[in-house]
Amino acid sequence: PRTGFPLIELVLAVFLSRPAPAIAMDWPTLSSPATAVSKGEHDAAVVTAIEKYAFVSPIAGAVENGDAWYDYLTKTLGIPFEQVALLKNEDATREEISAALKKAAGQAGKDGTLWFIFIGHGSPSPDGKGGVLVGVDAQQKASSLMARGLPESESRQILAKSQAGRI
Repeated sequence: PRTGFPLIELVLAVFLSRPAPAIAMDWPTLSSPATAVSKGEHDAAVVTAIEKYAFVSPIAGAVENGDAWYDYLTKTLGIPFEQVALLKNEDATREEISAALKKAAGQAGKDGTLWFIFIGHGSPSPDGKGGVLVGVDAQQKASSLMARGLPESESRQILAKSQAGRI
């Protein structure tokens, strides 16, 4: 004897056997960002996209992804261009990321959002109590990762100094 739920199977069989109704629908063009949905004048952002590391394996598509985030933040969310830092490849050193975060933390208003998007390698810290965002020029050695990467704790401290309503 068959077990299960024959009524559900019957309903699904009838539903799946019917042709889908034709609905005229224009699909969005994904090659360009959507039109602005908000005014992000109180927001600030840092987008870091590292595809070509000096001493670490590459991340295919990281720069393209970073560019898409930049377009989303500036064109869709309406964040002013001067309030969005885009650090790609060789610009994504520990010093540059830290400086961009400090600037963005100061730009974001209390009614705004502070965005930090990092597309790249991460590593656990040597003490195992946090992580490190791997800078473009870091080597695959614990000492280099800490010296040339940005510890998670440091990035959180920088972001916490912002008056932004959301981080």
